[in-house]
Amino acid sequence: MAKVNKALLAILLGTLLLGASAFADTITLVGIGNNKDSAGVSTVPYFITVNGSDPITAMCDDFSHEVTVGESWQGRVFTYADLTANFASTRAFGATPSLTTLPAVQTVYQQLFWLFSQFQANQNDPTASDINVAAWALLDQALVNNTSLGWDAGAASWYAAAQVATNYSSVNTDLFEIVTPSDLASSTSPQEYIIYTPEPAGLFLLGSGLIGMGSFIRRKIA
Repeated sequence: MAKVNKALLAILLGTLLLGASAFADTITLVGIGNNKDSAGVSTVPYFITVNGSDPITAMCDDFSHEVTVGESWQGRVFTYADLTANFASTRAFGATPSLTTLPAVQTVYQQLFWLFSQFQANQNDPTASDINVAAWALLDQALVNNTSLGWDAGAASWYAAAQVATNYSSVNTDLFEIVTPSDLASSTSPQEYIIYTPEPAGLFLLGSGLIGMGSFIRRKIA
């Protein structure tokens, strides 16, 4: 019986490791930095937690939805590799008429990752906000050239730079993850965020998601 239980545990853990990103996570917005774009809208950095983790610095890529500090929601944390099977479950999919294929969605997330990587070295305004407005514009063309929504020369420059292939193709996609809400359909659904994960891709996700599952497994087998 013990051998059977060990074999079952090994199979179950293997399945969890391969499909950990399929589990819903609890996302909470716990803070926002002091940067604001020219229209007065708060921009990167945002601070979120995933399943009660320590605060994680994030960049919002979703201008048309809103969350407030302290709000929690259900979502999923995707690595770049996860997009192959899940690209239609992201904010990018269908955000513009051209973003309906896997290659198009992969490219725009490379561009978003590149912009967030540039924020790491430019964390203060006006540059930080210009970077975030450019990120929003990649998924919402209504921002382009619309000064009432925070568009300015700096945002235009970053927007153009993000779409240069030699820039976005240089990004190590293993260092970033996409925190997307489970509810992508309603007008009141939460925002999507990009996070930087210096650990190997998926390590944070596995560390947060499997702790609770491990406790469950131990109780069932004990």
